[in-house]
Amino acid sequence: MKPSEYPPAELRYGENYLAIEECGFYCEDANKGYPCNATVWLRVKSGTFQAYASCDCATQQFYDFVEQLQKMYEFQCFNATLSAMYYGSYVSLALDKKGHIKVEGKIFDDGMEQCLIFTFTTDQSTLPPFISGLKNMIS
Repeated sequence: MKPSEYPPAELRYGENYLAIEECGFYCEDANKGYPCNATVWLRVKSGTFQAYASCDCATQQFYDFVEQLQKMYEFQCFNATLSAMYYGSYVSLALDKKGHIKVEGKIFDDGMEQCLIFTFTTDQSTLPPFISGLKNMIS
């Protein structure tokens, strides 16, 4: 199934959200050994600001991010980060011992002319649908 046929994976809390809308995995690039072989399309709304941008990364890095989120939900891990190989875009989630999650990041557009630096807080209960949506994209 094409990645765009999946619904977005959303981490939503009130009006704020981090959504991964599509994932493109490029097997041919991975087989050739290219480190950047996946593209993730991110949509963020934090307060009154929002952004939509792509994030190029390694397929394994994306899989590791999903695994970190699962471990975070189980209190086995307290941080999960997905970073772009270029431009410096990233999203990071940090869990405290009470189940609160700080979501923060920096997202650049493709030309690096625009940038959104964001942060919002959510809780652990928002992770299962986000993780499930991401697992659907990579299965």
